[in-house]
Amino acid sequence: MRQGVDTVKPDVHVRRFAEAAVCRKLNDQDVIELTTRAAARIGIKAFELDWRIWEAARGSALPYPDTP
Repeated sequence: MRQGVDTVKPDVHVRRFAEAAVCRKLNDQDVIELTTRAAARIGIKAFELDWRIWEAARGSALPYPDTP
């Protein structure tokens, strides 16, 4: 699926997570950059953070504020 590329897909879950982190709307490129930098900062691959965000959001473990 990823074919060896360490990146994220700016889907609804990743977008909500990134926008909640900065309290504003983001374009696709900003979502990818923010999530990739966050992953690097905590020492994991970007695709792994993407997956963790997706799994947490899917299970309603992430309480998102109203969209900015």
